[in-house]
Amino acid sequence: MQLLLVIFLVGAICGCVAVLLQTQTTISFDLTEVTEISFQQSLWRAGQFYVLCILCASSLLGVVLIPILFFIRGYILCCTAGLMIGSQIPNATLLSWIICGLPAVFQLPGLFILAQSCIYGSIFLISKAIGSAKPIVNINHKLALLVSIVSFTLTTFANYYLIPLFIAELQ
Repeated sequence: MQLLLVIFLVGAICGCVAVLLQTQTTISFDLTEVTEISFQQSLWRAGQFYVLCILCASSLLGVVLIPILFFIRGYILCCTAGLMIGSQIPNATLLSWIICGLPAVFQLPGLFILAQSCIYGSIFLISKAIGSAKPIVNINHKLALLVSIVSFTLTTFANYYLIPLFIAELQ
């Protein structure tokens, strides 16, 4: 879990550096993309990294792919937030926290717990492939799945209801 956190933070730092190295261009955001979101789009935005994590776990390469996924998640999160803060829209910092930070607060704990369970599952697949199919760590996969489902539900709620509500209040 600590390695995933470090990889996520390295991705976040790279995202911040990428924004800082960006030339001074005017960036405009269309807030209707965020406020007029359907429930299906909200489900996909909330669940895409969960789905990718589970797909990575079903492979022998999951041990390598899941940390890469966390690097990408940290990079995308900080790059998007940094670009919003650097834009010319009013209340850019607050909007950045609402659009990027609020879903991340709900999504990341469940994603980290699910990823740990998925990495152990991938390690089990590797051990089974080489002939010693013993569980490596006694981890409660049901609890990890339950926490991930709650986290996914809260993230969907934030994307579908809270973000449009807060943005409407700011405008």
